[in-house]
Amino acid sequence: MNTALKLFSFLLLTLVVFSVEARACSCAGSAPPCEAYWRASAVFVGQVVGVSNVRVEEGEGENKHEQGWRAFRFAVERPLRGVADAYVEVLTGGGGGDCGYGFERGGRYIIYAYRDEKTQRLYTGICSRTQPVAEAGEDLRYIDGLSQGPPAGGAIYGQVLRARREKDDEGSERDASVPVSGAKIEAAGKGKTFRAETDAEGKYRFGGLPPGEYVLKLDLPKTLMVNEPERKVRIDERGCAVASFYADENGRLSGRVFDAAGRPASRVSLQLSAAESGEQSLRGPVGYATTDAEGRYEVKGIPPGRYIIRIRFDGEPTASRPFPVLYHENVTEAARARVVQISEGEHVEDYDIRLPPLPGERVVSGVVVWPDGQPAAGVTISYTSDIPNMLIGDAATADEAGRFSFKVYEGIGMKLSVSVNRADGSWVNSNIANVPATGAVGEIRIVVPRP
Repeated sequence: MNTALKLFSFLLLTLVVFSVEARACSCAGSAPPCEAYWRASAVFVGQVVGVSNVRVEEGEGENKHEQGWRAFRFAVERPLRGVADAYVEVLTGGGGGDCGYGFERGGRYIIYAYRDEKTQRLYTGICSRTQPVAEAGEDLRYIDGLSQGPPAGGAIYGQVLRARREKDDEGSERDASVPVSGAKIEAAGKGKTFRAETDAEGKYRFGGLPPGEYVLKLDLPKTLMVNEPERKVRIDERGCAVASFYADENGRLSGRVFDAAGRPASRVSLQLSAAESGEQSLRGPVGYATTDAEGRYEVKGIPPGRYIIRIRFDGEPTASRPFPVLYHENVTEAARARVVQISEGEHVEDYDIRLPPLPGERVVSGVVVWPDGQPAAGVTISYTSDIPNMLIGDAATADEAGRFSFKVYEGIGMKLSVSVNRADGSWVNSNIANVPATGAVGEIRIVVPRP
């Protein structure tokens, strides 16, 4: 599925700025004043008069912990929404990857803050419309206009874009977002349904809407698809909501997968990639699918192009143990794989796949010991395939007797080794044990130096 830019939403702000799990800040731009003003818990103009470091208890149960924040104290010059005190404390991160806002002592700002329901503390960050007063003309004009004139209703607007591959001036392909014109959008709410259509820039707008909740429905041509064709939004009097949609090509590939005996094959993992080797590395896999109990699969959102199918069919599509490389139709090299051609918005149906017999399984087992012959209990044995471009690898753990075992398919050679961390942070490595691709494996013995 191609990626595309997404507009800022209050949900994104909440997740990115205030989630204690977030460790990197990513903002797609702030909401317009007519949306941000109504979504914020508090809006005010104030001057920074103090700052301190605080720790706030967050989470519940086993996830309860203390999180460090910077607490800025503001002298409120102009309360705009949700503020009644002369001084207000607002928390923000330290900056960098935590979305913290870089307030300066003595600086004057318009603050959009969001209240934590449990602690009742106010938070803000760089993903909000918080900014110096000198740069907040648009915000203040909107807020000042709220009390002027009769009610004018609210507005919903946005843009419909599609992801598409384009060639740049040098002839190289790149992902791009282009507008979708003529797309039909309905806004249902307050017992009425309003309709709009996107213009040449892919933009739409509903104006003069009564305040309340609305359900937006997007109707696209069959050649395009969108993951969320319906969206719920809420608007206030003279407020707005921005809702943009990002569509992908609706090329599809579907069919059934059968085993060597002609029976439906369930839990088979399929990966669709560009047929040309250069495009494979540039674009990566285009789509995935896993067969159901009747062997059925479908890959959606496929751009026009030529594709090959890589298969993993041991019934464990999430397993990381090495499995022989296989492409449709039953070849081990991508260059020899059968090519599927999909045009724009085309649905290639009944594309059935017949699998060869599963290769036999072998058990790889052995023991890990220290140089004095004592068992190296608890160490990790790393193993990787010796097949070129096969990135799948895994690890096993030695038991109290230093013993380990794992399964591998016939036809795959393996390399095994053990690394142990020293107190100074460096590593000591064992000998590399080789497992042949065919034939008996035998007992493997790995000697690892003591750290």
